[in-house]
Amino acid sequence: MTGPAPQMSVQEYISIDEITETSAEMSLADIASSIQETEPEGEADDEKDVTLPPVSSKMALKAIETVQAFMMQQQKSETSTKALKLSLSLGNCVERVAHYTKKQSTLDAFFSRVNKKI
Repeated sequence: MTGPAPQMSVQEYISIDEITETSAEMSLADIASSIQETEPEGEADDEKDVTLPPVSSKMALKAIETVQAFMMQQQKSETSTKALKLSLSLGNCVERVAHYTKKQSTLDAFFSRVNKKI
């Protein structure tokens, strides 16, 4: 436990500005850099370097099928039933995304591929 703060006389309080050392005037850049929040170096680098590997719709559907098989093996409970329904819905969503992202072939593209083979 610490005691009360040491008492300061009125004369010391008045002359405190004279006692403290002051540095040269700060430039605007110095003021701005002292105000700005700084992130710890390790955390800032880790967040910027996070890149996810590309996942194809085929890989996503395979993973969902694995989850569905796991949930079917669990005892019949409300949680497993809800999770199974959710995985089925998620599988349908991935299939829709895969369907809409497919590129439709044009006749020109088809004939140019056929001509290259000939």
